[in-house]
Formats: sequence, C-alpha cells, structure tokens
Amino acid sequence: MKKINLFSILVLAVMTLSVVSCVKDADSIDGAGNKYYNMPAASKAFQLTPISVAPAQKAIVQIIRNVTSAAQLNTSSSLTLSFDDAIITAYNATVDTADWFTALPVAAYSPADQTINFAAGETSKFVEVLVDPTVLDDLSQKYAIGIKMANTGDYQIANSDKAVLRLIIKNQYDGEYHASGVFTHPTAGPRDIDEDKTLSTVNGNTVETNFADLGGSGWTMQLTVNADNTVTLTPTGASNPGTEQFGENRYDPDTKSFILNYKYNTAAPRIINETITLK
Repeated sequence: MKKINLFSILVLAVMTLSVVSCVKDADSIDGAGNKYYNMPAASKAFQLTPISVAPAQKAIVQIIRNVTSAAQLNTSSSLTLSFDDAIITAYNATVDTADWFTALPVAAYSPADQTINFAAGETSKFVEVLVDPTVLDDLSQKYAIGIKMANTGDYQIANSDKAVLRLIIKNQYDGEYHASGVFTHPTAGPRDIDEDKTLSTVNGNTVETNFADLGGSGWTMQLTVNADNTVTLTPTGASNPGTEQFGENRYDPDTKSFILNYKYNTAAPRIINETITLK
C-alpha cells in the first residue's frame, strides 16, 4: 500500500512549492541493475522559500534518469509529465480537513501534458510549470497542483510517480514585523503597543495581522496598500466593524513600515496610533 509523504521543492523567482508524494515502502526500485526515472524530492524533508505575487512564475520539478551502462546513457529517452487533480483528492483523504489542499484553478496555469525528452548523455531535467498567482483572488488558500510521470517506456520509476506541488504564495508585504505605538482607552488611559506581529498574505496587495494589541482576543485587521501607498484598514475576526481611520495611514517603502491611526467605539473612542515595521 502506498503512503503519502510531505515535502517541498525550491522554485525559481520567488516561489515556493511544498510537495507531497505517494512513495513505495522503500526508496529504491525492485530489482538490481534496472534503469529508472526518479523525482528526488520525493524522499526529502520539505524546503521552504518565500513566494512573490507576479505573473510567469516558474515552478521547477527535477527528474533524474538513472542508467546502468554507457550504452544506455548514449541513447535518448522520454516520458510524459501530466497534471491530475485526483492526486490532490487522494492526498486530502489521508489528512484532517484543516490540512486539505485546493486544486489550483486552470486559469492560473496550463495543465497540458509535457513531454520530457532526455538526449543521449543527459541524466537530469528541470521541468518548468508556469504559474500566474496574480489571477488568484485569495492567496491564503492552500493551492496545489497534482503531477505524475507517465509513458516511461522501459524505464521504471523510483520512489514515486505522483506528487502534489503545494504553492505557498506571499506578496511583498508578507513577513515578521514589530509594532510600536499607543492604545488610548477612554477611562483606563494610554498603554504602550510593543509587540511582534506576523503579516500574512491575503491577495497581491493585502495582508492580515492582529488589530492593535488585541490579537489574543481574536481581533484582526486587513491592511491594503493602495497605488499611492496609502493604506486601507478593514476590521476582521472579532474586531469592531465600526473601526474608522483618521489622520495618516500609509505604507513607507523606504522603512518598510505601516503608519496607522484608527479608532473604534464612537460613544467612547478607543484610539490607536501604531507603526508596524518589518524586522
């Protein structure tokens, strides 16, 4: 019975792929001296790299050709790399629903089969899967692509013929920050804001993080950086939906900081002045 292992592979530009693979019980093929194809990441722990939101991102899948003689090496060979959402469905059946992946919409990539040709003497290929994350509305989804090797001729397959490429896509504002400022309460008075915050990608120009210093209470907010670097704040989670911005609200690309001024509860305003700066 095959089992699923989670791993990741490095991609070009600023894209990261986590890869999940169906593997045999051992990391080798049956029989000595056989020639075979191998996706080496199938037996590795996962390797993560930040991802950027930009068109024509190149997801790289490595395929290795192993032969046992010079005669075999001096011949050409080929296989097909195909795409199948059923591979993602099979993976999801093995994990909790919170860990399910979402099949990448075809609008974001081309699922057409690719023929991979090894010329005489070639032992390794890096196959590009072009992805356009800019067409995706919600980058917080765990998008994935199911791939498999087929039409391998007289070559066997080591470790796995299937994998799930898990796309972890981050915009330029995603990262670890430190927030400093003041939260002024109408009766308790002012208190300092001094905490680390994680800003997580929502879409190409929006991130989500803790609202003021109330993240522990489930208060969150989304920050959208507009074309002129002004920032629009949207309360989310348990945050007060009547939150209003005032004064300066902008993103400073030089210091990589969000300068924010906002308040909630009109009858007895709670006023927040904070700057959130990339660490």
